[in-house]
Amino acid sequence: MSVPERGPLLAIDTSTASAGIALYAASGLLAECVWPAGRAQTTTILAEIARLTGLCGLRPADLGALAVASGPGTFNGLRVGMSTAKGLAHALGLPLLGVPTLDVLAYPHGGQGLPIRAVIVAGRGRYVSARYVPLGGELRQASTYMNTTLDGLTALIDEPTLVCGELPFEQLDAWRMAAKQARIASPALGARRAGFLAEIAWARLRAGAHDDPATLEPIYVHGNGADAPARPLAMTPASNDENCSLLSRDDVPFVIEPMTQDDVVEVSQVERRCFSNPWPSSAYRRELRDPEHNYYVVVRWRAEGYTEATEERPRGLHLLPFIRRPEPAKVPALGFGGMWIMFDEAHITTIGVEPTYRGRSLGELLFATLLDEAIRRGARWVTLEVRVSNVGAQALYEKYGFTRQGLRKRYYSDNGEDAHIMWSPPLDEEPSRQRLAALRDTLATKLARWRDDAPTPASGGIAGRE
Repeated sequence: MSVPERGPLLAIDTSTASAGIALYAASGLLAECVWPAGRAQTTTILAEIARLTGLCGLRPADLGALAVASGPGTFNGLRVGMSTAKGLAHALGLPLLGVPTLDVLAYPHGGQGLPIRAVIVAGRGRYVSARYVPLGGELRQASTYMNTTLDGLTALIDEPTLVCGELPFEQLDAWRMAAKQARIASPALGARRAGFLAEIAWARLRAGAHDDPATLEPIYVHGNGADAPARPLAMTPASNDENCSLLSRDDVPFVIEPMTQDDVVEVSQVERRCFSNPWPSSAYRRELRDPEHNYYVVVRWRAEGYTEATEERPRGLHLLPFIRRPEPAKVPALGFGGMWIMFDEAHITTIGVEPTYRGRSLGELLFATLLDEAIRRGARWVTLEVRVSNVGAQALYEKYGFTRQGLRKRYYSDNGEDAHIMWSPPLDEEPSRQRLAALRDTLATKLARWRDDAPTPASGGIAGRE
């Protein structure tokens, strides 16, 4: 029995704030649902799958294959869709197919006889697009993914082109005047539909194709040549914001350094003392190879031999302007933290503090440092997972305005514990900025209490270590 004959294909698309699912079989599209998920993809996707399959009288065991939109898209949206599809494929033993999100947008317009520019919103006033051309009876992608402003998108359209997807419809009349060669699909015709995702995947499935779930990864687009926003990776804030001056003080006895490959062995040792399910060292090495999307730091005492960095950083709100670069001689790491950054979202992946140094606000220092860098890189939202039993960490995140937005069942592999999904408030709004300014001052005062414990050359070691 071939795979299509076993049952319908379930297609999942959570690439952006607009989410969708569809069921497709040999007879065609069975059912489809599209809804404005916002940042609630995690809390809505499984419920919508259960609802749609129930409407069709299907159980999970009746499915024959799965498809997922693989990006480009938002970081968290793609992660939710990909993890859901991979989990179902593994649990049900079904083939899985990934389909690029812009392919889904371009697909229904292939018969128009024009080149197509498919577009999705990337956040912060930017758009990701790709050009498609009809060739041999099918559409072919004819450009790389481009991450541009609206003006940059206009410049890409230098011939009659059908433009579809997530466009700024409130600015459409003005944009039509600027992009004279654009033939703009209506909002309904240009919308991304899971039914088209399912149809593309079904054709691939019938041709005997499928993807390896172990190697299928989301497509992330971050910057594109000269049109991409600058992403300086200097780690020492040099803000001229007067509100930051209180934290440029010498009595704060800790420093934050960018994690390097040389730190991985030490960080892995600290992590094993922190967690029962530590990352393998290879995971850190892989993360550090992509500093454009990933940011990892370590915290140490600010002992003799540490000097301030001299490179400049862009102006803006910088929460912790006491990050330093050390001389080659280093005192041991006391903790570490890291996150992923994509478009206007950041995802904090890990924070750990050496057990003998807990209670000194180092976890908050690491957390605040990650927020600072997320703001610097233009993230409007930050998300994270936290154990339901870790009420202390939840209280810290809530102090910074984070709220619970969902639950990941059995998220932690060591004991099957659930995780709360927490999201920040919009970091670019004035209430958030005021909250961070007040918390920054309080944190600096708390950290300064430990200055007498800082090591010196005469101490022969690190205070408090056994």
